Amino acid sequence: MTTHLLAALRGEGMATEIDPASNAFVITMHSIHAHVHERVLQALSLEPMWMRKYMAPELEARGPAPVPLLTLDDVPDAPLSIHIAPDAAASGTRIDFAVRRMPLPHLSLPPRSNHETLYLPPQRYSIKVESRAGKPEPTQLIIDVRTTRELNVLVSPADSGSPAPIHPEVVNFVAAEPTVMSRSGGVILKPQGSSSEEGTLVSHTVEPAAVIRVVGLEPPYAAHEARGKIQVTLPTGPYRVSFRMGTEVFGVRDVYVLSGEQVQVIPNAALQASIDREKLGRLHSAGSVPPAESLGPMQGAVLQTLLPIIGLKAFDEENTFFRRGRWLVPKLASSDFGHRPVVVLNRGS
Repeated sequence: MTTHLLAALRGEGMATEIDPASNAFVITMHSIHAHVHERVLQALSLEPMWMRKYMAPELEARGPAPVPLLTLDDVPDAPLSIHIAPDAAASGTRIDFAVRRMPLPHLSLPPRSNHETLYLPPQRYSIKVESRAGKPEPTQLIIDVRTTRELNVLVSPADSGSPAPIHPEVVNFVAAEPTVMSRSGGVILKPQGSSSEEGTLVSHTVEPAAVIRVVGLEPPYAAHEARGKIQVTLPTGPYRVSFRMGTEVFGVRDVYVLSGEQVQVIPNAALQASIDREKLGRLHSAGSVPPAESLGPMQGAVLQTLLPIIGLKAFDEENTFFRRGRWLVPKLASSDFGHRPVVVLNRGS
């Protein structure tokens, strides 16, 4: 972590961000955390969930909103190479750039050409792709040139009919139809037809007690939290949505809320621990797991719930509970334990 912390203090990667108050590039406590957190998670990507949980740095801000730690006078532009495949489709493809809802026609293609490398101020950009040559993928996304160096667009032949025309005027960056934002995992349900610089984020979990937390990734880093479900109107910008059951974070998604859109975010799959994946893979359905018939589906704290069930199931001679998972646990004879194989502890006392 120290290596990434020193890099963040030099303004590398996501540590450099725009301060809306001064319109200058700055380093803040939040941007340092964003850079270090991302790099540490990359190093922990192959580690089990519990390792990532305890080794990933977290930021707990208290008191007044933090001010920028350092203002950067000379910030180099970040390179972004654009590649359209196949090359023959490039002449019929249009790529439009915008910052928030401000179009940047001088960065668009055309006049830029295929395989050209652009040099952009290090921040996030909205990108929309249209093509006469077929169906492009992606059609719309948010790209952060602080961490991404290439934009690859694949144009597939149209299945039927003629492709939609590309309008010469600057496109509207509100999605016209349901779209999956490939970088964030958020699903745009429908445009709201609003001209205000706000969008709506909605989310829900299987368990009503699970906590959903929404935190802005850019100033003023506003945070919203609710149990079970949430619907909140947010200013245009990037947000991180996390899902927590007790102390276990069982899902994290980064989304970009655009003006007039409603974005739905759902938790990641419930099987985070290796024992869950190994033992409950067959029971996993639609992002949740039913550890026992009486408990119903769960997305968080599956392992903590499963372990005591396994301990009891070994001595369930008459198969009275957890019937769907009876093949998971080998049978044990209570006589081998003096007919007292289970001890119940009341932690509250």
